[in-house]
Amino acid sequence: MLFGHAGELLSVKWKIYKVIFRYSKAIEDPEGAGQFPLTYDLSSDPGERWELGSLKGDNAWVFTPVFAEVAKYEASAKKYPNIKPGQDFNGYK
Repeated sequence: MLFGHAGELLSVKWKIYKVIFRYSKAIEDPEGAGQFPLTYDLSSDPGERWELGSLKGDNAWVFTPVFAEVAKYEASAKKYPNIKPGQDFNGYK
């Protein structure tokens, strides 16, 4: 999982797939959420040039395992909260 400066989820890699939730179109354009997540098959497109949703519409199944990974992370972060930059770590209770 990749997170942005404000802590929001940017992308998730699951097996050979990468799903991007937030991205920047250009340097002068701040990162923002797209209307629909971008999906790439990294095994055949490691450069992320061909977004699967625009090529074919049968890739929505990949969101099920990706969202399961996000749910696991959120449960873990609830139990073991992330430490903010500069914050002292005093251990988990």
